[in-house]
Amino acid sequence: MDGVDVYPLNEALIGVEDYFFAGTIPGAISAIVEEAGANSRKADEDLKVVVVEKRAGEFLEGERQNRVKQIIIDIDGLSDANAIALNKNPPVKDPTIDKIVKLRDPTDRRFTDGGVARSMLKMIAAVGKRKDENLDAWEAALKVP
Repeated sequence: MDGVDVYPLNEALIGVEDYFFAGTIPGAISAIVEEAGANSRKADEDLKVVVVEKRAGEFLEGERQNRVKQIIIDIDGLSDANAIALNKNPPVKDPTIDKIVKLRDPTDRRFTDGGVARSMLKMIAAVGKRKDENLDAWEAALKVP
């Protein structure tokens, strides 16, 4: 058995304190905040890659820019229920953007909170591919009664 010269009492007390803190609510909150920060940084990095790679001529073309601006305005006008429903079944699917959304909203609040739902939809519409068929799909999906 090792003595105090190998594992001093001071280190043992620090270990006990760390073990206690890890099992407390503040410890859990600290771990969640740290993980959320890492997820947010990863989402930001992924978003930069998408924006830099995707912003070609069709992305910045004036008419398409105007259509996207109107789509974002229309998203702002959605009710909470419609914004949540549209998040559950978005008009355009893109695996890369899906990953970014999941990193931005790891707890899936976009399926229960109208404000988060609208925010995610606006991000998806703003950074998505701006092909005519994608914009047409957004416009059709936003024509709600």
